[in-house]
Amino acid sequence: MAMCTRIGDRLARPFANAGGIVAATVAALAVFSGAGRLAVADAARFRLVASATVRFVSDGTRYVAWQTAASPDVVLLDTVTGLRASVTVPGGCRLVDEMEHESVPPAGTGGFLLFCGHGFGLLYPRTRASVALPAAASWYGVGSRYLEGGGEGCVQTPIEMRRHEPCLALYNVATGVVTERPQSQLADLDRPGAPVVCGALRGWLLSDRASASAGTFSYGEGLLARTLVRRREVQLKGCHGRTTTLRTGGVALNLDLRDGVLSWDTGHDATTFNVAEELPTGTLYSYRPATRRRLSWRLPSLPVRGGQAGLRGAFGYSTHTANTVFWIASERVGGPKGGIIESSAVYSVASR
Repeated sequence: MAMCTRIGDRLARPFANAGGIVAATVAALAVFSGAGRLAVADAARFRLVASATVRFVSDGTRYVAWQTAASPDVVLLDTVTGLRASVTVPGGCRLVDEMEHESVPPAGTGGFLLFCGHGFGLLYPRTRASVALPAAASWYGVGSRYLEGGGEGCVQTPIEMRRHEPCLALYNVATGVVTERPQSQLADLDRPGAPVVCGALRGWLLSDRASASAGTFSYGEGLLARTLVRRREVQLKGCHGRTTTLRTGGVALNLDLRDGVLSWDTGHDATTFNVAEELPTGTLYSYRPATRRRLSWRLPSLPVRGGQAGLRGAFGYSTHTANTVFWIASERVGGPKGGIIESSAVYSVASR
């Protein structure tokens, strides 16, 4: 059962911190190479969407979803209409959080991945219905047409067998059919038939998935975005050999390339931050490869409770839909040595 509420009025209120209203200013990043014409975002305010969230995820296109510690229900926000709905999911199920993924986001146009104890489910945002997924695989990634998981019934190369690599299991969202293939045949989860990722990018993507940190690369629509840490750049590679380089002014994190939009940020992790080595500032970026339009917003400086006394800055991670970028700001840390994000607040800004 779902209840809908229009939150346009609520989203129109700017967030407040201890010092008063904080306006997100435009970051001064007007120079970058290989990225066509320049564009700068109009000054805009981040808006508070939700607080005390314990899980948050975006489908990269239209919907975002979250849960709080106070309720097992999933809250769905439609960023096109401004409506949100509270959806009851099967008992024992929870959203797979955006930060839990390693190589493929746990939500897409195909739905939102649910972890249900000993199995997995899929929540469809348009109908707000959920289904149990086949137990033949351990599911972890969602695209527009297919889900990806780990399987064990494919024909592998001798090298893959010696390394004991799992197979790739693919779940067809439209038909419910499960197929498997070897890891070397990476699938494009957004295209009919789940074709193999083009040869020009497959090697890079396989390497990134095997060794790179989560959030430092993202694949979508025949493009691969990668963080170049030492050069403080994002490199965007295409199937036809074209490479675009975007200067970032910091280490680019949380790359998200979906629905024709690439977003990333230069924020920080509150559980590992060293005040002696870094400044707790950061910027959120949006880039559209088709138009080469790039926008940027300085991230708000907000307090983090628990952990280091007086910790304040741009702590959290970013994601987006087609018309909105989101900043999931760490609210409270806990656990041994403050190593766990216990709750977050979600802020948004229009990116059109």
